[in-house]
Amino acid sequence: MAMDPKKKRELKKIINSLKGIRGRHTELVSVYVPAGYNIIKIINHIAEEQHTASNIKDKRTRQNVIDSLERIIRHLRLFKQTPENGLAVFAGNISDKESQINIQIFSIEPPEPLNIRMYRCDQSFVTDILEDMMEEVQTFALLVMDKREATLGMMRGKNITEIASFTSNVPGKTTKGGQSQQRYARLREEAAHEFYKRIGASINDEFAAMEELKGFIIGGPGMTKDEFLAGDYLLADVIVELSKRGNLPLVQEMSLVIQALAEGEWIQLDAAESRKYSRELIELIANKKTASVMSWCAVAPATLAGLPEAVIGYARDFGYHLGLAFQQMDDTLDFSGNSKKDHLLDLENGIINSVLYEWMELNPELKERFLAGESASSVWSEKNLDRAVNIVEARARDHLDKCLELIEVMAKEIPSHSQLTYEQITKAKEPLIEIVHYLGRRTY
Repeated sequence: MAMDPKKKRELKKIINSLKGIRGRHTELVSVYVPAGYNIIKIINHIAEEQHTASNIKDKRTRQNVIDSLERIIRHLRLFKQTPENGLAVFAGNISDKESQINIQIFSIEPPEPLNIRMYRCDQSFVTDILEDMMEEVQTFALLVMDKREATLGMMRGKNITEIASFTSNVPGKTTKGGQSQQRYARLREEAAHEFYKRIGASINDEFAAMEELKGFIIGGPGMTKDEFLAGDYLLADVIVELSKRGNLPLVQEMSLVIQALAEGEWIQLDAAESRKYSRELIELIANKKTASVMSWCAVAPATLAGLPEAVIGYARDFGYHLGLAFQQMDDTLDFSGNSKKDHLLDLENGIINSVLYEWMELNPELKERFLAGESASSVWSEKNLDRAVNIVEARARDHLDKCLELIEVMAKEIPSHSQLTYEQITKAKEPLIEIVHYLGRRTY
């Protein structure tokens, strides 16, 4: 929430006044009390510092510091508890005349929660913490998650606040095979689904109406993040926000994405249960679960810019090829030395990605055993694995080459439908080209 202009001016005036005060020695005291901290502990700490100050050699400096700390202790005792956002207290001799002493105290309840505890005795007051709060800050939603637990928070500028934490009922890995393995996989999926629903509901409740929210940052294992983001846990609010903006084509495009994500999930679940895969089926799943989202990200700006259908079509194709390349490169990285993913877990759950499919095609005897219901640990071998990775990587690079071609096609088409100059188009191409090249060289 933006700071009230009047309060902002008043706070800025106080800060400037504090910054203008200079002590002759290290006798100006700054105390920051964080939000939620026990104010009695702060009082006790200041009392200890007051006792320590009796060791200061210079008589006048010693007395000024002791008197300043006494003023702070008296002021803090006026509070039954720490104010909601914490408290910043400053005290010291502000007289500009050598022969006079004028101990004054300044108390500020900050506009945002303080997350730092500080005691400082110096030749100037410490005001930079309050100054940071005066700056225009951006707000981001934060989520750190894995299959077992998650924490939701908010970052405003440099301040991070925890909002909620969650624990899941997702059971651990199993080495069971046959029917038990399939039943256990379904239990894991159901528990994960309920866990994601709880997280998504909390995110929607906390942030859906927050107009100043600039973005959403999510951290955790790649597979868990992908599962959460690929689900419909947040998409309902995306549709609502798009509807508010009155852009029907974008709402329709997003509706198709939701439909594709749901279809992709069902197709993958059905294939995992039956263990019946084909190269075309794996590409279809990647198209619906990854490329559909990438296509929307490419189509949305073209639609908002009012570009013709031909250019929007090129943007959609760009997103399609980028999505497939991303998924295929991601599959190859599951088998790299930098990967943290247990690729056997996919096999245990009957999930086959593009590399595993090519690996089974190159090892038909192992494929037959897997399709017959044997556990992944009993059929797994690295035989022909490098060849399988190379096949999929080559396919991904073909998609990336197609992306580069489409960038050039759009760059030629857009000037005739907009007021952008050649230089602006050239500059706009750079991040897209970098994304394509990055996908080709990423190692984790």
